[in-house]
Amino acid sequence: MMNKMMMNSVSAITKSATVALITVLLSTSVIAQDKGKSKAKKSTYKPPVVCAGYKPSRTNLVGERAGKKVQRAFEAYQAEQLEEAINILKDIKAEGFDRAYVDQFIGQLVASKDGGAEESLKYLIPSVEVKQLNDAEHASTLKLVADLHLMLTRYSGAIKWYERWLDFTCKKDGITYSRIATAYYEMESYAKVIGPADLAIKYTPKDKLKPLPYQLKLQAYNERKMYKDAVKVSEDLVRTFPDDGKWWTMLGAFYMQAEDYKKALSAYEMAKIQGFLETPNHYKGLSQLYSTNDLSYRAGVVLEKAMDAGIVEPDEKMLSSVANSYHQSKDFKKAAKFYGKQAAINNDASTYRKQGTLLLMAEEYSQAATALKKAVAAGTSKPGAVNLAIMEAYFYQNEFAQAHKYVKRAAEYKDGKRTAKGWKPYIERKMTNRSISYTK
Repeated sequence: MMNKMMMNSVSAITKSATVALITVLLSTSVIAQDKGKSKAKKSTYKPPVVCAGYKPSRTNLVGERAGKKVQRAFEAYQAEQLEEAINILKDIKAEGFDRAYVDQFIGQLVASKDGGAEESLKYLIPSVEVKQLNDAEHASTLKLVADLHLMLTRYSGAIKWYERWLDFTCKKDGITYSRIATAYYEMESYAKVIGPADLAIKYTPKDKLKPLPYQLKLQAYNERKMYKDAVKVSEDLVRTFPDDGKWWTMLGAFYMQAEDYKKALSAYEMAKIQGFLETPNHYKGLSQLYSTNDLSYRAGVVLEKAMDAGIVEPDEKMLSSVANSYHQSKDFKKAAKFYGKQAAINNDASTYRKQGTLLLMAEEYSQAATALKKAVAAGTSKPGAVNLAIMEAYFYQNEFAQAHKYVKRAAEYKDGKRTAKGWKPYIERKMTNRSISYTK
């Protein structure tokens, strides 16, 4: 469905348009009549129609009888008596141009009210069904009817009225094309989004260009799983709006969908350099991309720094991810550090065992013995193997009495008995050579 931001934008523009159109109405008709047939002052006037060979039609004015009531309605409107103004206009009996003019005026006033869109269309549509209004009024009302349809989520109707405005004016208007693209997107006619979105980009001045038409194209391609096309649009977004960090991370995400992981990593790294990584998912995404590109150590560093900065929560999953990254990069001491933190959360025996095993590999024997004992205390499923590892930790510290103690414990378990049988006499010889007493 239409996002809230777009809905609010259309609503705000519609209300401001009604005020502007009311002013136009009075300036071209009532005020002109009030002053007789005096010529309007020259201004920065832009023609409402730019079709080839266009010649302005004769300007119509409201008849005297209807004009007086219109003037009263306008005065009530200026005095912020909106309902009074509407009631005065509804009381007017008229035909032809006067009828169209009054209906348009009522419709615009009603549209300026909260929740007045539905009722306003009952007046605005008849005012433009047949070409009775002056060109500027006709064009503006066509656009207003289209905007109201869009605001009411009547998307096919919005497209129809926007196209009538385009046909009547022959104008190339970026905002109008963008709204047509929005309507097609909301109708899930994704293939039809691309054309008007491209026209919106083409005909919007560079200094007024917004991301919306690019976003509509992106989502339209994404919904159709056309990831390579989505990547091209995302690249255009980055080039056009380089200072907005979310487009860099989005580019990385679309590269990932297109399975171009090297470019995805480059996009994320550029975002990081420019300070655009802000959320936990940004840092998790960068870490994942380092891992995917066989840069495991960097994957660990990114998450570790993000946790230290308080950006990423050091929960069990993240600690495991950091530990695994350092493990894969063969930095056993760092991996062991984070396995230890992970294990401490739920007193997990298997993770304490991982920590102890890596500390053994890093030749940190005293710390290894401590971690492995925690694994035993936590109820390891491999008691023989863990006791053998504790035995090794003491053996390589030349603490043969402790080594002998744990090799005997290992021999009590099926998973350690065979290996313990080979180690035990070897340890005992060491103890004998050093005059260390022991019991069999």
